[in-house]
Amino acid sequence: MPRSAFGQVSEGMRVEVIPELAGKGPYLATVKSVDRVLNAASGTFVVLLELANPKLDIPVGMSCEARFPGADGEKRKNER
Repeated sequence: MPRSAFGQVSEGMRVEVIPELAGKGPYLATVKSVDRVLNAASGTFVVLLELANPKLDIPVGMSCEARFPGADGEKRKNER
């Protein structure tokens, strides 16, 4: 996440995740942890999401877009 969203994301927050795969999603994920350290070089911090995927609808390695309510109102892209 960008430095500008620091302090706006919290554990337990519900996040909409949309895979870059036609016809899939959106899915709801939960913020499990928020890194309290900013990476000075990139101006970012890490947020860990938990998303149930029991039917393997989202393939491993699929790029997804995550929408964090109240975190600058912007879409965030996760490349994992």
